[in-house]
Amino acid sequence: KKEEELLKQLEDPKLELSQLRTTKAAGGVASKLSKIELVCQSITCVLAIINQTQCTAGNSSRVRSLSQEDLWSKKTHAMCCWLNKHKENLKTKKQQQKEGLYSPLKYKVKA
Repeated sequence: KKEEELLKQLEDPKLELSQLRTTKAAGGVASKLSKIELVCQSITCVLAIINQTQCTAGNSSRVRSLSQEDLWSKKTHAMCCWLNKHKENLKTKKQQQKEGLYSPLKYKVKA
């Protein structure tokens, strides 16, 4: 199935789920409350199919810059916050001035 068809198929269970949740809040019948789990499962099945088709389509185009961001390799929060090598090695103006004051001394050895 195409993605548009799957998205249309996803609308009905979502509406039904919202109605079931309102009946749950109002204190509805137990048979309706047990139906919530089944509707959630049907929604997850459709979403899994959509995600799988996106992944297979993303893997076919091997260029990272063209692939979608959600298909990139997952990183931890700390890894995302790391600076790149260029920014790591940059020095502030004050640090450069300090290093300029005490440049390495050169000595000659008398023979």
